[in-house]
Amino acid sequence: MTTRLAQARKRIKIFVSFASLRLIYLACLVFFLTACQSRPVPTATSVPVPTLPRPIETKSVPTAAPITLVPLPTPTVLPAPAVTPTAIPVALETWKSFESPDKTFAFHFPPDWSGRGYTQAITRTLRPFTVDTLVLHGPGGRAGPEFVMLYNWAALDPMQPPANATAWSSVAGLAKLFLYPDCTTTFDSPAPVTLAEQQTMGAKFVAQCDRLYVGYLIGIVRKGVNYGLVVDVPAEDWDAWRPTVETLFASFTFGP
Repeated sequence: MTTRLAQARKRIKIFVSFASLRLIYLACLVFFLTACQSRPVPTATSVPVPTLPRPIETKSVPTAAPITLVPLPTPTVLPAPAVTPTAIPVALETWKSFESPDKTFAFHFPPDWSGRGYTQAITRTLRPFTVDTLVLHGPGGRAGPEFVMLYNWAALDPMQPPANATAWSSVAGLAKLFLYPDCTTTFDSPAPVTLAEQQTMGAKFVAQCDRLYVGYLIGIVRKGVNYGLVVDVPAEDWDAWRPTVETLFASFTFGP
């Protein structure tokens, strides 16, 4: 009897303990659920990422130098001298005269022109040679009209005998070698011309140097000797100087 009672009490105690644990578990569960419901659940929201400004690249650009446009010179139409240069009345009686030391040629020139004679050595060719030269400058010095007399030079092409038909090309070659070495020269086609009562060839040309010059050249051969006459004038003054140039050419004569 006593044993059954003790067992019954023990069962009751175990049951109460089990019931107490179950109550505690239920109480905890209720507390947890209540706590979860009372705490707001954070809602995921998209936060825009700020855009960082890109660094501005700076470059040092050098200032362009100002460009000065120089207008090209207006081409000047150079009238060709007459087939036979005619002395135009220009107070010829006041002109000076020049005669070569060996009396092979002579010509007249204006009294206000001056110059000198010398022998020019030509070395920028396959065969070096010399040229007897006479240079006269008109008013204005080197900026004015100029007359150059070339003579007594060896043939540029030994295979080509000197002749009036080709003498002008030798004069043009010499002019480019030492009269206009730093200029751009353009020669027109040659044309027949009479000089010192001989038929020969002449050519007009344009030379772009420190300024624009126009001119005329004639080549002639007499007794196996080459002669060349070259005249140039500032382009804008050609018409004014043309009578003087033609009178100078017309006064040219050969000796006996």
